[in-house]
Amino acid sequence: MIQSFGPAEDAVLGELLEGLGDRPVVLKERGVPGGGEGRLVQGSLPGPPDDDPFADRTGRLVIVEDGARLGVDLLYGVNTGLFLDARPMRSWVRQNSADRRVLNLFSYTAGFGVAAARGGARSTTNIDLVPSALERGRANYALNDLPIDGRGHVRADVFQFLKKAQKRGTTWDLVIVDPPPVPTKGRARGRGFDPLRDMEQVLTASLAVSEGAVLALSAARGPHRFEDPLERAIATDGRPWRREDLRRSDDFPGADGLRAVVLQG
Repeated sequence: MIQSFGPAEDAVLGELLEGLGDRPVVLKERGVPGGGEGRLVQGSLPGPPDDDPFADRTGRLVIVEDGARLGVDLLYGVNTGLFLDARPMRSWVRQNSADRRVLNLFSYTAGFGVAAARGGARSTTNIDLVPSALERGRANYALNDLPIDGRGHVRADVFQFLKKAQKRGTTWDLVIVDPPPVPTKGRARGRGFDPLRDMEQVLTASLAVSEGAVLALSAARGPHRFEDPLERAIATDGRPWRREDLRRSDDFPGADGLRAVVLQG
């Protein structure tokens, strides 16, 4: 899949296609009206396996990462359903979830939830406000023969969910918080998320409901949208958290992009 953040120039696209031989290629022209949906520009795509709950969706594939089967959509939606730069973080979750109660905030398609469940988590709770994301998350659980129930995939505004959890005194052993890197629009049941406005609040609340560890991630640009709010949230919480920075894999070089921090109490 080739992603262009603007109209793809024919000459550049032609050079890329020439270098890829006869492989199937999907193009997404993000930021272009109608371009968020992928379109096949070369070859043909293989179909998904019959046990995929979305097997009838055009452009659907099931890939294997670290032993987990995960569905991706090359033609449907702006994003495929799996962010590859978070691969080492999903591996960390699988290795550190045994017998833990895991809360996955902004769960999207529940990749972290799958990793936690496959790592032996006592329970996984995936929170997202978008129904289609929760549906794709349940599909990923089904692809890995993981149990699915209403308590594990919850449609809720993260801020409201955390507020109620704090009021009840509910806590988890591992909290994963991976909010959108850019502002999102509010919905009927939520206010949306803005990294500049909301990062400190959501990190402070995430620390408050964790009894063991927090994995915080962000691809929002600039330390004032992640690192600085994280430091303030730690100071507000007051506990002596031990910090470990997780690195993206080598196939995502550069200083910009996803950052991930593990805090353990």
